[in-house]
Amino acid sequence: MNAEQLGLADLRANLEDLNRFKVESLVSLIRSSGLSRNPTRMGDYFKGQLIEVLLARTEAEQRVKSMQEALRG
Repeated sequence: MNAEQLGLADLRANLEDLNRFKVESLVSLIRSSGLSRNPTRMGDYFKGQLIEVLLARTEAEQRVKSMQEALRG
């Protein structure tokens, strides 16, 4: 199945999976790197990660809108 054949439910599930895997890897990174001992550094790191996730979400939402408009046309 290619990206054009994915439904909205599939896209949502894929995004949720990506977020879950990112969170799990972040927790592992925090534990292994010692970020948890430095709250300021940890906050800065999470702000950067949040920006990346929000950008990916916006991109996915734009793709969904584009697909919806194509289906309407």
